[in-house]
Amino acid sequence: MKALVLLSGGLDSTITLFWAIRHFTSSAVAFSYGQPAAEIEAAVCIAEMASVRLRVHELPTMKVCSPLVRPYTNTIPGRNLVLLSVAAHFAALEQCNVLLIGINKGDQDHYRDCSNEFLGWARNALGLHLLFPKSEEVSDPFPCLSKAGLVSLASRLGADCWRAVERSVSCHRGDGCGECLACFSRATAFEFAGVKDPAIVSGG
Repeated sequence: MKALVLLSGGLDSTITLFWAIRHFTSSAVAFSYGQPAAEIEAAVCIAEMASVRLRVHELPTMKVCSPLVRPYTNTIPGRNLVLLSVAAHFAALEQCNVLLIGINKGDQDHYRDCSNEFLGWARNALGLHLLFPKSEEVSDPFPCLSKAGLVSLASRLGADCWRAVERSVSCHRGDGCGECLACFSRATAFEFAGVKDPAIVSGG
């Protein structure tokens, strides 16, 4: 079985990738759409650490209109709709059996394009009708895990995953500002999981 993983360079997608390589022959895709360059740099590094091939695809239209070019913004309407659609195209080209996106339960509760309703639509539209023989093959593998639960999972996936977590970027400015919602969410997840963030321990 082959999987294509959406890899943003952030915490959730990093853990998803290291989970995937235990279960599938995996590759990854990252999208450049105006977010801080540190995220793409992290994705490249993390893919190398996981020994998977990474495709970096430019989305120039989103670069023009994306509010992420401004600091502290955490919502881009329809982002996952666009990313999943383009990623499904690459998954079909690579003859993958499954397309994986890392979403934690907290994201499902707060962002419309992370909700179970949205993901169900994506499974139907991208899976059943367009590319895959089974609609369930567009998948969020951790629908019941909080971000803290994902951190705990990362600690069980081994030292390679933990080192990759250290290199992951969870900041809307890209510099670990400690002030944006993404930084707060990451810090809270490690606190609730009862472990220290390796990025902070290492000074990264």
